[in-house]
Amino acid sequence: MFVVLALVFSACRKDKDDNHPVYPVDAALLSDFSFSPGTYWIYQDTATGVLDSAWVTARASDSVPLGCVIVPNETYYQQMTVSIAVKSITPYASDSATWVFTMEDTTLYFYQWDSNDSATYMMGGFALANYPIKTGDCHRNTGCIFSRDSSSIQGTSMAFSSGACSFSNVALSLHTNSLVIPNAIKCDDHFYIAPGAGIAKLSLSHPSSSTYRTLQLVRYHVVK
Repeated sequence: MFVVLALVFSACRKDKDDNHPVYPVDAALLSDFSFSPGTYWIYQDTATGVLDSAWVTARASDSVPLGCVIVPNETYYQQMTVSIAVKSITPYASDSATWVFTMEDTTLYFYQWDSNDSATYMMGGFALANYPIKTGDCHRNTGCIFSRDSSSIQGTSMAFSSGACSFSNVALSLHTNSLVIPNAIKCDDHFYIAPGAGIAKLSLSHPSSSTYRTLQLVRYHVVK
């Protein structure tokens, strides 16, 4: 059983200036991914048939500076964070994990860490998509980490159907070997993003640890 844990590392924190302006998260991004507690997803492993349940445990809003140096009256960016617990349904009920969506400006980030896999994602996660979603590389726009791992959108407006789920607007985000430390991370992961619903499918491929797994959404309920 592939176990995904998460480390949530915020960008370098600085003492905040209470008088700073705050730039909000993109309205469309916020509407599509700011899930509230009560939201849940059921995924199925396509190889084993094992079900994973995932549910929102918390949603929080904060603000972060653009850079790493204090500048009086500089613009801060709203940061919306959605924490998701993942737990496998029997026979792997002891396996648990956490995923995190973080939204800043026009960028959606995905955080996860696997302690049993050498293909550990970069500290602080990676850029999963920029809004509006379109083909091409995804970039980090805010925060104190100068070179953050990212992905690229390979396709948009794709059809997806599985179980009780059917979407016509899925985007494929490809996350490959780290752009920051190429020799440290070996992965070729595919995230199928369904705006308003979350991740419809994720295929994890980590050759360095012989980890291969595909989770497909079969049922979900969203609370905004």
